Amino acid sequence: MLIKHDRLIDISTSILEAAGAPEKNARLVSEHLVEANLKGHDSHGVGMVSSYVRSILAGLVKVDRDAELINDAGAVLSFDGGAGFGRVVGMQAIEAGIDRAREHGVCVVALGNASHLGRIGVFGERCSEEGLISMHYVNVVGHDPMVVAHGGRDRRFVTNPFCCTVPREDGNHVILDMATTTVAAGKVLAARLANVRIDADCFDGDAVCGRAAPQYLHESITFTNVSIAMVKSNLGVRSNAYFEASGPELCKPDFHAPFQKLDHRLDSETRIE
Repeated sequence: MLIKHDRLIDISTSILEAAGAPEKNARLVSEHLVEANLKGHDSHGVGMVSSYVRSILAGLVKVDRDAELINDAGAVLSFDGGAGFGRVVGMQAIEAGIDRAREHGVCVVALGNASHLGRIGVFGERCSEEGLISMHYVNVVGHDPMVVAHGGRDRRFVTNPFCCTVPREDGNHVILDMATTTVAAGKVLAARLANVRIDADCFDGDAVCGRAAPQYLHESITFTNVSIAMVKSNLGVRSNAYFEASGPELCKPDFHAPFQKLDHRLDSETRIE
């Protein structure tokens, strides 16, 4: 099945509007999600819409909020996202940071209390478009821990995405956008939806040998470690982590139920153009 991306944006926008989002914000978020699909990141694509709707209906996302500047120290800015859409408040903070970086030569921007930001690379790409180098450090609060520290056994952290971008004159900017685990939870979920097996090398331990099918995400699985070589070389830091999943909210079977009913769930035969 081939889905036109503009039609998919319209469908997603309508769903978010029906949940109470203003049309402008609903469309910004929908464009953000579909762009992730188009760039090969189905884990951060329209499959997130049902989760967004649940969060809106639960009062966890404030659909009409803008980023509020709460601290201004020139080249250091701090924003409160007010639980607004991550795409909306995140880009507002980035735009402010771009302006200050041009004024001061550098800018550090902090954004708190934002809902799911989606694919972090889009914020780095925006900086690159303006000829700026950027580094993005993301953490998650209010979510059950899923990451086991190197050498540990119990989950203590989340995947804490990292992004770094370097602009190039020819427009082919260098974009590094990654989770700090061997494989992101969303990637495994996307594989489950597409019924695609996962490389067994991503797992750690004899308990999962020979059964790397993504449906085992619902069992207790520990993923192999990853080191961020670039961070080590540039900041003198080495980060190793394991990812463990044992039925967190995003991995429940009904996570994509609303989209499944609309027959817009991505599978191995579905493509977006």
